[in-house]
Amino acid sequence: MEVNNKRIAINTIIIYLRMIITTIIGVYTTRIVLGSLGVSDFGLYNVVGGVIVMLNVISVAMNSTTIRYLNREQGDPNGNLNKIFNLCLDLHILGAVFLLLLAESGGILYINYLLNVPPSKVSDAMFVFQVSTLTALVGVINIPYQSLLQSFEKFDQVAYVDILTALLKLFFVFFLKGWQGNPLRFYALGMAMITFVSFFVYTFLCQKQWRSIVKVRFYRDWNKLKEIFVFNNYVAIGAASYLGRSQGSTLIVNYFFSTAINGAMSIAYQVENYLIMFVTNIGRAASPQIFQSYSTDINQSIKLTAQVTKYSSALMILIVFPVFVSIEWLLELWLGNVPEGAVLFCKWTLVSALLRSLSEGLTTLVQANGKIKYFQIVGGGLELLCLPIAIVAFLLGAPSETMIIIYAVFTFLFLGARLFMMQRILKMNILPFIKSVYIPISEVLVGCVLFVFILKKFQQINGGIPLLGAVEVGIVAFGLLIWLCFTKNERITLKEKMMAKFNLLSK
Repeated sequence: MEVNNKRIAINTIIIYLRMIITTIIGVYTTRIVLGSLGVSDFGLYNVVGGVIVMLNVISVAMNSTTIRYLNREQGDPNGNLNKIFNLCLDLHILGAVFLLLLAESGGILYINYLLNVPPSKVSDAMFVFQVSTLTALVGVINIPYQSLLQSFEKFDQVAYVDILTALLKLFFVFFLKGWQGNPLRFYALGMAMITFVSFFVYTFLCQKQWRSIVKVRFYRDWNKLKEIFVFNNYVAIGAASYLGRSQGSTLIVNYFFSTAINGAMSIAYQVENYLIMFVTNIGRAASPQIFQSYSTDINQSIKLTAQVTKYSSALMILIVFPVFVSIEWLLELWLGNVPEGAVLFCKWTLVSALLRSLSEGLTTLVQANGKIKYFQIVGGGLELLCLPIAIVAFLLGAPSETMIIIYAVFTFLFLGARLFMMQRILKMNILPFIKSVYIPISEVLVGCVLFVFILKKFQQINGGIPLLGAVEVGIVAFGLLIWLCFTKNERITLKEKMMAKFNLLSK
């Protein structure tokens, strides 16, 4: 099968345009929400409303499973897309029921007995939790419809819906500023209504284009249902471990410290989410091609994965280092009043996100193979191991940012484990992969770290403009990437594309 690189490029451009627009809107929206709720209520929403974070993590697992099986069915001349869609929809409904039972048991017990919050805020916390749970249930059922659009590579339509959702959130928070009642409850209700709008738009688009595929039917193919269920469970191990790490760290920090610290930590996690969106979008655009080409040309799938990993890491380098040297200025510009501890949290989050980008693409390749059991179990175990270590550290008097430092260390260990497992599962020689991807990326990282160290020393002596320092670091990082990371053919291709764009603009 010939891989349609042009289609991947178009999909990537569409996804990045969507991401840039939604990120700009999201950043401004967060500033308004933080100012309207205050640091304590903002932290409370992120602790109690963490079921929405749970939705985002679960959706990644279920979304990738649904896309994988839909893409495989598209490549089968005798495939039945309606059957696969309905089986996936059944699993998502079961997943929503499981989420409801989990939330209504463990969540309520946590709020009543463990949540570190003033007594006057307990009723608000319970209200936010119930509304957020309902929002999460609708979001889980929405996943098959969103996955169907992505499996047909309708990324432009997904972009339109996401931009609409971001604009609705921005429109809503302007009302939040002048709301005279309880702003925390009003905010939770607003986020729920916007999720419902997104659900109706996705279902409408799918009904309009693929009515025969999304027509609800009941299939008694228990073997296929079991196959999808088992595969999704193994994928969910990775998602659940990330969920356990992120939400567990939030709960642990709340127990040892306060909701104000949770507010600062929530800012750092939002920064991490925006950064991860940048790198995962490259993999998202290429994942249909990786899945479809694996059965006929595994070498092409490996080549695509290497490109995804290298380009994702390169993009993260271009973002992380300029942001790192100007983080104080950027947070003040973004938030106005920066919560105490947010700067330090964000710096370590940048390091963690950069290390995480080095694994981008590896999971998709293993999922294409299908043998994901031990890959997910080992990775999930390392992810969750952060939590007991952090608890011990806090009991010994460690500061709150220790949580993210521990996670950064384990993210690096996670990369090594993933490479080892990928080599065992795919029976491939991992050394050429390391040589083509990680050696040049490591050289660039060393060069950037040295330059940032020199720049910081220079600014301490002579002062400095944060934005100017960020531009300088960005230029150096770009130069090092072109020189050390890209091959001769990649540099020629990049030059030709840049010249073509320049000639087009000059006409």
